[in-house]
Amino acid sequence: MEPLTIETIYHTCATRVVKISGFTEDELKYLNSLGYKEFKEAVLEALDKRNNGQGKRWKFGYGVFMMWISQNAVIAEIGKSCD
Repeated sequence: MEPLTIETIYHTCATRVVKISGFTEDELKYLNSLGYKEFKEAVLEALDKRNNGQGKRWKFGYGVFMMWISQNAVIAEIGKSCD
């Protein structure tokens, strides 16, 4: 499967908001049908499989604070270093 596209759309010193695109229409419908915890885990799992472990890096690195679906993509607020 093709890698998902990750694009930073906003950032502060401590967090960044990213747009994760490349999900199929069926994948987005499935993700939208899940409860929040399962949705978040499914997105991180997809990032692991399709983007060489990116989901684990976010989950166990600086953290994933919020995640939602908008404009046929997943939007996520993740932690980042202030360096």
